Amino acid sequence: HEAQQIPVLWEKTGEGATLKRTPMRYDRVLADVPCSGDGTMRKNVDVWKKWSPAQGLGLHKTQLMILSRAVELCEVGGVVVYSTCSMNPIENEAVVAAGLGKFRHCLELEDTSSVCPTLIRHAGLHTWKVRDRKDKDKWYTPETVPDNLKQIYPPSCFPPADAAELHLERCVRIYPHDQDTGGFFICKLRKTADHMPAKKVAPETPAATAATEAAPAAAAA
Repeated sequence: HEAQQIPVLWEKTGEGATLKRTPMRYDRVLADVPCSGDGTMRKNVDVWKKWSPAQGLGLHKTQLMILSRAVELCEVGGVVVYSTCSMNPIENEAVVAAGLGKFRHCLELEDTSSVCPTLIRHAGLHTWKVRDRKDKDKWYTPETVPDNLKQIYPPSCFPPADAAELHLERCVRIYPHDQDTGGFFICKLRKTADHMPAKKVAPETPAATAATEAAPAAAAA
């Protein structure tokens, strides 16, 4: 299966009238998503020849779908790690911000600054620019994207207004020149609640209550 369509496995418990089917969830999910790979330029010379802004834009929606599926398959209290070998924020912070927005009630970014303390890292970005996929001199904001290009430049690829509240700085950027490595992006997301909360039952209105009470009397008549 493609990562964004991995099926749910079901577990049967009980017997007879008590038989239940419950979805199996994972304590840890690693979403190392397909990316433009510009962080691998030191070892992959073809990237220098083939890379373009269109690649990140083309992968953004798929990356977000994979992250969303990872969250859905994760158990409450579990961890989702999202990573790419790209430095492009449209493939990184933009995807993470969109995922946090989609699962606002049950997902949060964790601070990993105490992990691997000798690793030289840089904070995730709160803001970035979105360039036209062809014209290097043309830049967009959500308001300036032409109607016929909104599918290519969706709102989710732009910096969110609540970036500080989402704590995007907790994302980790690894730059090649710091420690003689490749470029890498990684973040740790904790699932804090069910992604499908129980539906709220609307309270009955006086009119509805009266109609319910009148029904037995009408049936008896």
